[in-house]
Amino acid sequence: CEWYGITCDSKHNIEMIDLADNGLKGTVPYEIKLISKQLLVLKLGQNELTNEEPEDLAWIAELTNLRGLTIQENDFKADGVPTQIKGLVNLQVLDLSKNHFHGTLHTSPFKSLRKLKYLSLSGNRFDSHLPRTIAKLPLLEALYIQDVHLKGDFEFLGLFKKALEVWMDDNPKMEGSIPTTIGDVETLESLSISNCNVTGIIPSEIGQLKSLKQVWLTDNSIVGKVPTQIGELTDLYILQLESNAMTGSMPTEVCNIWNETVADSLNFQDITPAGHLLALSSDCDDNDDFECSCCSCCKDCPTVGIDL
Repeated sequence: CEWYGITCDSKHNIEMIDLADNGLKGTVPYEIKLISKQLLVLKLGQNELTNEEPEDLAWIAELTNLRGLTIQENDFKADGVPTQIKGLVNLQVLDLSKNHFHGTLHTSPFKSLRKLKYLSLSGNRFDSHLPRTIAKLPLLEALYIQDVHLKGDFEFLGLFKKALEVWMDDNPKMEGSIPTTIGDVETLESLSISNCNVTGIIPSEIGQLKSLKQVWLTDNSIVGKVPTQIGELTDLYILQLESNAMTGSMPTEVCNIWNETVADSLNFQDITPAGHLLALSSDCDDNDDFECSCCSCCKDCPTVGIDL
């Protein structure tokens, strides 16, 4: 229990292995199953681990008591996500980002993950629709599916039960508009859908998301006007809408929650404010069809964000 990266419980059983960013190469030994009854967390991210054949991932299926599995930024590969994951019914955290998983995202690996709270698939190449099974996971709070070549529409956005954060930027093969059912996801705090070929209008139902703090909808093809209902989101502090095709002007209701004094003096690394809109951007320079007297940026705006 005194070895590097090893954490034990009170009975000296190994309950966590943390060898992230540790220069590991090769495959994960199947013998890890020998500690499967006690092992709760396995962190192997940011290494050079791989699998030559699909069966080299058989060790995953043996770790049925895992609560956390993070293997991001390695060289693992599979068609879709590893099917062995479906047996990890106690899993709460799963990070498969930035590997070489590809092909179709199948429903079956996710159906049994009823306790999952955090899922990151970003930086792979699935070239697939997102299974609605993922959005329907009853405890899912955070979903990161950025730059995974997703296809299809955005209807799944209204299916989340307890989502706090959904980031799905850089999936330009998607199509369609943000569904009105987004207003049903009352827990949502952070939404990022930039560079995803979003069309249509921003639905007024977004004003029902009273917990919303951050929204990025840049680099899309959104049209129409900014809903006045956004002005009802008193916890909102970041709203970035530039590089779209919206018309009209920023509603007074939205400008009224903009706090220029606080925004100008804010160090975004040191504070997490609430109740003030601190970063507001849109297509509002002289050559655009949109006016905004209260925006902090109108063109080539940096992405602003604060950890929740």
